Amino acid sequence: VINAWAKSREKGAAHRAEGILNHMLKLYESGREGCCPDATSFNTVIDAWSKSREKDAPKRAEELLSKMEELHQQGYADVRPDTISYNAVINTWAKSREEGAAHKAEAILNHMQKLYEDGREGCSPNTTSFTTVIDTWSKSRDKNAYDRATRIFQQMKEMDKAAEPNTFTYNSLVNALAVSSVPDKATKAFDMLLEMEMMAKEGNRNVAPNAFTYGAVMKACARTSGNQPAKRIALRVALGAFDKLRGSSHLSASPLLYDPLFTTIANASKGQEYAKLVTQVFKLCCGDGVLNDFILRNLRRRAPRDVFERLVGGHAAGGREISVADLATEWSRNTKSR
Repeated sequence: VINAWAKSREKGAAHRAEGILNHMLKLYESGREGCCPDATSFNTVIDAWSKSREKDAPKRAEELLSKMEELHQQGYADVRPDTISYNAVINTWAKSREEGAAHKAEAILNHMQKLYEDGREGCSPNTTSFTTVIDTWSKSRDKNAYDRATRIFQQMKEMDKAAEPNTFTYNSLVNALAVSSVPDKATKAFDMLLEMEMMAKEGNRNVAPNAFTYGAVMKACARTSGNQPAKRIALRVALGAFDKLRGSSHLSASPLLYDPLFTTIANASKGQEYAKLVTQVFKLCCGDGVLNDFILRNLRRRAPRDVFERLVGGHAAGGREISVADLATEWSRNTKSR
């Protein structure tokens, strides 16, 4: 019944699941045999809270985890928190997007690490544990997010086979770098991409870059600030990453790549060079069928009017507002814009 409520996604499902869990505990404590909740029961309710999106979900999940630890210390052998338990609470904090969520998630990870180092079995932090915390930092908007993510990544690598980084781990780290204030983040992001490619070629397909990896590198380029030389380097990196992706046999371009590329071109070039580059990339974007309204608005905002009107074939003449619905159908055939 707990599992049914946890999977239902109905409003109040987590409350209902936890209510049944508490009822089981009361029955057992009153002497009723065969109804003692175990770790799976608790984990299922914690997972229900992580999916609930309710404001107090992280607090409720942590309370359940504390209850598990308390019951285990009291002699409830089957209620010992395991890796799944701790990961579920980390995930609840990750989904909450609350201020301080990354700190809370990292604290749970550190607690797992301490238990593991003390010899506690069954609660070792794994790839999911580390990756979720790194991803939480990447979305935290904390000025020290990249430093914290990097430190956790190094901890992860020290775990050796117990918690090996995968593509999602690297993507989260590159994303943390992209939104940081690191001055040479474009080149650092590209270096991570090359590292992933090299490891994948050597046989570790678990770290093969995907479209999100390239998107994070592009984001790092688009968010590069500072002087013009720095922006020019970012443009070279973006174009190099873009060429790599287009040369891939198993990856395809998406708005996730084109939008930051257009931004990087606008940041680093002007005049005839800008017009030439943006026209070339716009044609590729339309050819891939991934033009969407967000890209169109970005181009209108950044491109000189005459350049923008040439790109869209005169549809925007006189400053008229347009959307992809006004343009050739094939230009947006692989998007949900229509």
